[in-house]
Amino acid sequence: MFVFMRVQQSAALAEPSLFAICRFLFLRRNFMNLGKSLFKSALLFFLILNSGYAAYRNDFQGIDLREGKSKSIKIDSKKYTILYFLSSSCPCSQAHFTHLNQLQQKYPQFSFIGFHSHKAIPKEKAMDYFSQFEINFPILLDKSLKFANQFSALKTPHIFVVDKRGEIIYQGAATNSRNPEKADKFYLQEVLGDLAQDLKPRYTNKKSIGCYIQR
Repeated sequence: MFVFMRVQQSAALAEPSLFAICRFLFLRRNFMNLGKSLFKSALLFFLILNSGYAAYRNDFQGIDLREGKSKSIKIDSKKYTILYFLSSSCPCSQAHFTHLNQLQQKYPQFSFIGFHSHKAIPKEKAMDYFSQFEINFPILLDKSLKFANQFSALKTPHIFVVDKRGEIIYQGAATNSRNPEKADKFYLQEVLGDLAQDLKPRYTNKKSIGCYIQR
């Protein structure tokens, strides 16, 4: 099963291969012999990507760095999902742990998933780091930057809120400070408050503040 998420185009979408497929279908003299259903499927897939949508599976698989065990987390179609991109090497990420825990406790009706996106930090080192903190949401290892690339995450922390249809409705910073304790604007908290009341989110995008994800 797939869900469709509106995201920025990225290298992870492998567009050149799709263009090659479409070019092949159009230029081959006998392309009509491939059958209408195959041709329509290929064309639909091309149009989806070209319109700014990417198809993702509705689950995330990886090592939960809190436990050291493989975990598969499905996106619940009845809930909003909040995704955090974090890094053990970024002080800004660490400063957000308490704030994110508080939001999860305040809004238990939403799903919360974290990703540790850093290609140079070994799994064991990342596990040792996160074991020092009480974190109430899973943090999946993203050493290959697979998930960071899928969502075009730029910094740590970088936050995405995905709605029940699978579309990204907010992305960016949690607050207007690298340390939430020093913030006076709480973007993510206000967005979640709106969603909890079935209101339209007051923000859709705020510049992420933190450490760049090295690619």
